[in-house]
Amino acid sequence: MPTINQLSSTSSLASGDQIPVYDASDGDARKASLSTLLSFIEANFANPDLETQTFAPTSNGFTVTATASTSSIWMIVNPTGAFATGTIQFPPDEDCFDGQVIVVTSSQAVTALTVDGNGATVAGAPAALGTNGFAQFRYQASATKWWCVAQSLGSIDTFSDITITGSILSGDGETMLAFAQEGVGTAVNYPTLVYSTTGNEVVIAATGGDTNIEMQVVGKGSGGVRVNGGSTGAALLQGANVAISANTTDASITATGDVVLIAGGVVDVQNRMEFATAPRLTVTTVAALPATPLAGMIAIVNNANATTQNSIVAGGGANSVVVFYDGTNWRIA
Repeated sequence: MPTINQLSSTSSLASGDQIPVYDASDGDARKASLSTLLSFIEANFANPDLETQTFAPTSNGFTVTATASTSSIWMIVNPTGAFATGTIQFPPDEDCFDGQVIVVTSSQAVTALTVDGNGATVAGAPAALGTNGFAQFRYQASATKWWCVAQSLGSIDTFSDITITGSILSGDGETMLAFAQEGVGTAVNYPTLVYSTTGNEVVIAATGGDTNIEMQVVGKGSGGVRVNGGSTGAALLQGANVAISANTTDASITATGDVVLIAGGVVDVQNRMEFATAPRLTVTTVAALPATPLAGMIAIVNNANATTQNSIVAGGGANSVVVFYDGTNWRIA
């Protein structure tokens, strides 16, 4: 057999042209046609270009099936509207090749999505797609399995668990939310965010392995914690013991540890409230008492014209008295 450099050259090739190969299964040298070589390459190497296949389902419960291809596939699903259920079916597994990629995109939401491997198993498939959501799958021939390797579920991104080792960043790369652990060892307690149906409260709850878990809301440095903007609205504190520690920049308050209730605000303690020192009520005038009080409110006025218990308070005097609102009038306590 002549060596390669002793052979004549050719400027064109045909599918029937032969090349020498060593056949490992037979242990000797053989020949193979270029068409046989081409078939081998097509079966074992994925085409980097995706073949576009477009589908337009028109009804709930639709099924769209990708056509077998020697390339990777981009399935564009354009439903006529948002559907409750739908099925994406891949080509038969015997028509798929190792490393083949299928990208599925949907222009409309599919609330309950089924991804059918058509003879192959599918790992990690999304259970739903939102508007403009997508999922990418790659085929492993040795396992007869499609693996979901990327997904963005559009308007309804849903993940059972997400592992974050540091922070969530904003679009411009700044820290938006940071995560840290209190203490050392394995964490067992954590906050839970609970959303609600109409008419019910949303909740930030302490959850975990301990029977009793305290929750802190902490400002930085001299910064305090404000509820509902710190000016109006109601704060509801619940629990067997409620400890309040707050600072304020109100000009009328000079001592740290004071708690200020703005006029119109309500603090509802379900069991009891204990003060480390004597509570303090703001001293005001009769004219400055709340114009729309709630029954049970108390205050101190410094210009009452009388001190008779249970009488309706009136200004114009120099008496300091405790007053309460009975639902109709402010009276001297």
